Amino acid sequence: MDTVKFGAFLRELRKEKGLTQAQLAEQLNVTTRTVSRWETGVNLPDMDVLVFLSALYGVDIQELLDGQRKTGDTKDREMQTLQKAARYSAAKETCLLRRAFSVVLWGMAALGVLLWTTLEFTNSVTAGGVVVCSNLVAFFAYCLCMLAFPDSRTADGYLAVLKSGFLSLVLSNVFVLLLFFGTGSYYNYGLAGVYYTIAIVMLTFFIIGIITRLVCRKQSLPLEGKVAER
Repeated sequence: MDTVKFGAFLRELRKEKGLTQAQLAEQLNVTTRTVSRWETGVNLPDMDVLVFLSALYGVDIQELLDGQRKTGDTKDREMQTLQKAARYSAAKETCLLRRAFSVVLWGMAALGVLLWTTLEFTNSVTAGGVVVCSNLVAFFAYCLCMLAFPDSRTADGYLAVLKSGFLSLVLSNVFVLLLFFGTGSYYNYGLAGVYYTIAIVMLTFFIIGIITRLVCRKQSLPLEGKVAER
């Protein structure tokens, strides 16, 4: 399935209807960024959304899946529509699986770095425990906070939250290792080391969270103007 052609057709139909991405997003109860991703072929809407768009734009589902209008009658139209719908579902599943695979890779990297950091603190069980506990608490707190935003409570949103959370885990552990082993050997900060570790972990997650929200906002708001220019 040509997802780029599909997205371009959705954009064309929306413009013919006189709707902005923001107005369409409001009707579908999704974010503007989600509509933008559909219209650029980055992602595909669910089947129930496809049915709604078909009724809204006055075209049948087969035309949506083909990315163009049909002229005249076509034999076995219903069977062709079902076949195209099946291919559409497979294409959407492939897109989701690709993103899920990248999240799994980030998760493996995060766990690997966390394990490496823990092993580096073999001479200080307390410090190792603080690193592990602070990272796990920060990760779950981060996920809960990010999921408080409506646009995060979708399949794409969940994957984005997990990916950015795993990135935060990797970076926070790298920073902790640089703090304690930056000179080539372990440096004992005493009790202050506990506070340093917690501060580094929390600050890393906080900064990544802010950047993630800014990126999401930047991708959702300005894209409407850029697409409208085409």
